[in-house]
Amino acid sequence: MMRTTTTNTHRAATAPVTGKPVDTVFTWLTGMVAGIVMVVQTAAAAGAPNTLESVDVGSLPGNKVQIILKMNQPAEQPLSFTIDNPARIALDLPNTHNGLGKAPQTIGVGLAKSLAAVEAQGRTRVVLNLIQMTPYETRVDGNMIVVTLQDTAGTAAVATAAPSTPAAAAPASGAAPTAPASTPAASGNSIRNVDFRRGDKGEGRVIITLPAPNTPVDMRQEAGQVVVEFFNVDLPEALERRLDVTDFATPVKTVDTVTKGHNVRMVIAPTGEYDHVAYQTDSVYTVEIKPTTKEQQEERRREKLGYTGERL
Repeated sequence: MMRTTTTNTHRAATAPVTGKPVDTVFTWLTGMVAGIVMVVQTAAAAGAPNTLESVDVGSLPGNKVQIILKMNQPAEQPLSFTIDNPARIALDLPNTHNGLGKAPQTIGVGLAKSLAAVEAQGRTRVVLNLIQMTPYETRVDGNMIVVTLQDTAGTAAVATAAPSTPAAAAPASGAAPTAPASTPAASGNSIRNVDFRRGDKGEGRVIITLPAPNTPVDMRQEAGQVVVEFFNVDLPEALERRLDVTDFATPVKTVDTVTKGHNVRMVIAPTGEYDHVAYQTDSVYTVEIKPTTKEQQEERRREKLGYTGERL
């Protein structure tokens, strides 16, 4: 009886009553498997790394330079930052392979000198080496990341040559008082803030909030001081001042910010031996003054003399 019961049970499980239930189950299973495969494929495609395949460079009207990074998949907006000394723009491409190779590529157009790409830890960093720092814009167009370099030299020349407005001139004797010169700073083209902070290693950081990420900036050394020029911007009256930061125990003594025509000039007065570097993230521009020694500076000079290639 046990054998008969087992046999009948087996037949009941395998023998169809009609053809429709089995077809329905088969169709359901097939659809379910297909759905799982589609989900897996979609997830794999979403996590698949992109690849930087090539670079195109061209000139635009107005002495602008356009650099196009071509990817093998739709591109994402890169994270970018700048370094003023030496003048460089760095673009970080997450989840991206470097298909350009390790050798730097010479550009030689406008203010762009060369380009290098390095892959590490699942991302690729593209570094544009410039003759001098210049405002730039980045945008994404399908598989392309488009970087447009502005013409800082032309902008600076226009800013320097621009005549003073009548409102900025001193009023004639007996004339009615006019609004202060800082009134235009209420526009959207004003320096937002000037702050000072001390770093963990004793460095002094002057942090400037710009009106826009593409504000033209020039940094240089003059008579032992670090001079930063911001072109075609206003300075609110509250920010036109001297910051005495001696008590912060950094190489920086004072920071003077003043209006010079249509520009804003900042003079940072360090003391002792120091190194300086500037970098920018979005609209925040930071000048960092690091304490150093004569021995360290001499060693850096020897390293520069003994090295002939581009450094990332």
